[in-house]
Amino acid sequence: MKTNVKMTKLVRRVMTIAAAMLMVFTVFAAAVPAQAANTPVNGGTFTFNKYLVMDKSANVPVTEFTFKIEAGSAVDADDGNPAIYAGVMTGTTVPSVGKAAFAAGGTAFDTVQGDDSVVITGEQKYAKAAVAVDLTGISFTAPGIYRYVITENANGQDGIANDPVTTRTLDVVVAYDDAAAGTLKVTHYVLYRGTKTDATNEVEKDDGFTNTYATNNLTLEKNVTGNQGDRDKYFEFEVKIENAVPGTQYSIGGTYDVNAGEHTNPATTEKLTATDGSVTRNFYLKNGQNVIIMGLTEDTTYTITETPYANDGYVTSHTVDGAASGSGDPLTTDSKEMAGSNHTVTFTNNREGTVPTGVLLEIAPYIALAVVVIAGFVVLFATRRRRER
Repeated sequence: MKTNVKMTKLVRRVMTIAAAMLMVFTVFAAAVPAQAANTPVNGGTFTFNKYLVMDKSANVPVTEFTFKIEAGSAVDADDGNPAIYAGVMTGTTVPSVGKAAFAAGGTAFDTVQGDDSVVITGEQKYAKAAVAVDLTGISFTAPGIYRYVITENANGQDGIANDPVTTRTLDVVVAYDDAAAGTLKVTHYVLYRGTKTDATNEVEKDDGFTNTYATNNLTLEKNVTGNQGDRDKYFEFEVKIENAVPGTQYSIGGTYDVNAGEHTNPATTEKLTATDGSVTRNFYLKNGQNVIIMGLTEDTTYTITETPYANDGYVTSHTVDGAASGSGDPLTTDSKEMAGSNHTVTFTNNREGTVPTGVLLEIAPYIALAVVVIAGFVVLFATRRRRER
């Protein structure tokens, strides 16, 4: 009985102490406010440039470039450099990179514009497109630097060469907003050339990717030879371009006449468009004239055919880059590939004829000589008769 009483008193004392301690903790909790959680921020949108460099004579092609984005590698803090966190890849939506699309004959610049980082020579121009990196579905819940790697996918289109460095590193810097306690914000983005694996910022910063578009020119020349070759006559040619990227546009130049007698040549401001990958156009050239078709890519083929003029007495021949073309037909080049070089095709039309000459013209010198000789004898004879008298 006494034992039960003692136990009961002990339990009461423990409960009294616990209640007192609870009251102390309650008062302390009320005096010290709880630490508020960070207000997260989404990654927002970052934009970089896609540059496409080409010859001045080329037109902007129909093409597009695609990219992928991945989390970069985390880096420990070291020697005063901050820690780098791997980019967050999950959220309401995953990070994504838009396309860089170019339209046929789009705007291009002969000089570098504003803060563009592209480098061009005096014989080049460039087009550019803005590419958006979408991080709006990603929530950053703590301050820090979050790293992503953007990779350009191979384009593969004829004439297009990708940037030799296919990756860029994107660091997203998240910090507290001074205007709102506990609220995070993205303070800035930094884009680096290549794949960055350290925390130092003493490396090459960049503003995008640069690709090149390689093209060449096709020149058609006309020569007329022979003592009967008409230097003012216009000769008709058919120029066919095939195996081109659909929608490619070609500029035209040269020394030809737009109004070629009863025919009309395209103006040099006109574009030839390979709508379905091919285009055919007729040209009319006389002696000494040429036409230049500019902006043909490596795999593009061409065929040039001259209308026959044998009934007019002309013999036709042609060369490609100064050498025999190998074609069995002197009136056509057959189909030839540009193969990454400029090409000059020269067609020569020769017409010779024996000019009929009169008999009088052929013996006239001899007749004149005979007259002189006879006149001399007459003078000599007359002089001799005077002496005899």
